[in-house]
Amino acid sequence: MSEATINLWVKDDTGEMIFQVRPHTPLKQLMDTYCARTGRAHGGLGFLAHGAPCSPTRTPDALGLTDGDLIEVVPA
Repeated sequence: MSEATINLWVKDDTGEMIFQVRPHTPLKQLMDTYCARTGRAHGGLGFLAHGAPCSPTRTPDALGLTDGDLIEVVPA
Protein backbone atom coordinates (compact mmCIF):
# COMPACT_ATOMS: atom_id res chain seq x y z
CA MET A 1 0.00 0.00 0.00
CA SER A 2 1.37 3.44 -0.88
CA GLU A 3 2.19 6.01 1.73
CA ALA A 4 -0.34 8.80 2.28
CA THR A 5 0.53 12.25 1.01
CA ILE A 6 0.37 15.65 2.65
CA ASN A 7 -0.10 19.08 1.10
CA LEU A 8 2.61 21.67 1.74
CA TRP A 9 2.26 25.30 0.77
CA VAL A 10 5.33 26.99 -0.69
CA LYS A 11 5.34 30.78 -0.49
CA ASP A 12 7.74 33.14 -2.27
CA ASP A 13 7.76 36.85 -3.11
CA THR A 14 5.28 36.32 -5.97
CA GLY A 15 2.67 34.14 -4.27
CA GLU A 16 1.96 30.62 -3.09
CA MET A 17 1.68 27.18 -4.63
CA ILE A 18 0.79 23.83 -3.15
CA PHE A 19 2.76 20.60 -3.41
CA GLN A 20 1.54 17.12 -2.62
CA VAL A 21 4.38 15.13 -1.04
CA ARG A 22 4.97 11.94 0.91
CA PRO A 23 6.10 12.52 4.51
CA HIS A 24 9.22 10.33 4.10
CA THR A 25 10.38 11.70 0.73
CA PRO A 26 13.40 14.06 0.91
CA LEU A 27 12.51 17.71 0.29
CA LYS A 28 14.94 17.81 -2.64
CA GLN A 29 12.09 16.58 -4.85
CA LEU A 30 9.83 19.47 -3.78
CA MET A 31 12.68 21.99 -4.14
CA ASP A 32 13.61 20.75 -7.63
CA THR A 33 9.98 20.84 -8.76
CA TYR A 34 9.55 24.35 -7.35
CA CYS A 35 12.64 25.56 -9.24
CA ALA A 36 11.46 23.92 -12.48
CA ARG A 37 8.00 25.50 -12.19
CA THR A 38 9.32 28.97 -11.41
CA GLY A 39 12.45 28.96 -13.56
CA ARG A 40 14.57 29.94 -10.57
CA ALA A 41 17.98 28.47 -9.71
CA HIS A 42 18.13 26.42 -6.51
CA GLY A 43 21.52 27.85 -5.57
CA GLY A 44 20.11 31.35 -5.12
CA LEU A 45 17.27 30.29 -2.83
CA GLY A 46 16.74 29.31 0.77
CA PHE A 47 13.83 27.16 1.92
CA LEU A 48 12.54 27.70 5.47
CA ALA A 49 10.20 25.54 7.54
CA HIS A 50 9.05 26.95 10.87
CA GLY A 51 11.63 29.72 10.30
CA ALA A 52 14.58 27.32 10.09
CA PRO A 53 16.54 26.38 6.95
CA CYS A 54 15.53 23.11 5.24
CA SER A 55 18.16 20.70 4.00
CA PRO A 56 17.27 18.97 0.72
CA THR A 57 18.02 15.61 2.36
CA ARG A 58 15.52 16.10 5.21
CA THR A 59 11.97 14.84 4.99
CA PRO A 60 8.73 16.60 5.95
CA ASP A 61 8.29 14.04 8.73
CA ALA A 62 11.78 14.71 10.15
CA LEU A 63 11.05 18.46 10.19
CA GLY A 64 7.67 18.01 11.87
CA LEU A 65 5.76 19.27 8.82
CA THR A 66 2.15 18.22 8.55
CA ASP A 67 -0.67 18.69 6.07
CA GLY A 68 -1.17 22.38 5.25
CA ASP A 69 2.16 23.62 6.64
CA LEU A 70 4.12 26.38 4.92
CA ILE A 71 7.64 26.42 3.47
CA GLU A 72 8.96 29.91 2.74
CA VAL A 73 11.33 30.56 -0.16
CA VAL A 74 13.78 33.42 0.38
CA PRO A 75 16.91 34.68 -1.41
CA ALA A 76 20.00 32.78 -0.21
